[in-house]
Amino acid sequence: MKSIARLGVALVVVCVCLGQDARAFAQQNPPATPPPQQRQQPARGQRQGQQPAANNPVVANLQVQQMLNALVLGKAQTALTMSDEQYTAFFPRMKQLQDLRGRHAAERRRMLNQLARLTGPQSEGADDATLDARTKALDDLEVKMADDERKAMTLVDSGLTSWQRARFRVFEETMETEKLRMLARVLKGTPAPPATPVKGPGGRQ
Repeated sequence: MKSIARLGVALVVVCVCLGQDARAFAQQNPPATPPPQQRQQPARGQRQGQQPAANNPVVANLQVQQMLNALVLGKAQTALTMSDEQYTAFFPRMKQLQDLRGRHAAERRRMLNQLARLTGPQSEGADDATLDARTKALDDLEVKMADDERKAMTLVDSGLTSWQRARFRVFEETMETEKLRMLARVLKGTPAPPATPVKGPGGRQ
């Protein structure tokens, strides 16, 4: 199935980014056809001159989010008891939602960093017009983010049953809890184990 092949590639990329932690995950969740050239790449955050992820909360958070995204894509079919046909449609729509959330989060961080520099103790003081403009830009982004993500979520929902849509909300919340758990372990310098499987009806995994 094409979606499974794409998932295999996604897992390889995530494992490359996470370095040692992700390699432990990959041993238990091997991708279908890992590209050899990607397996040879050094882990992000461990290249020459870069700070290790365990010492950089921002980098660690981004890496854990990449791993979580791959886990969501890998576990969703079982967690929501989707048919192969449903999952084939779900995969690119969910990937689009994940990418959109990532872009929004990055832009929001950029704007907040600007406001922090303008209002921090080391700033030379910005005029009211500049502060008002930057604050409004952030508020406008928040509104646009909510609208864009709502539309993307509606597209994901369109291929699910009522039960699956409800279960999807619980599934995403569970995976966010897993993100916090994995992030805490990464920041402590210990490998993040694979997330606990989310079970479907009847206890099926």
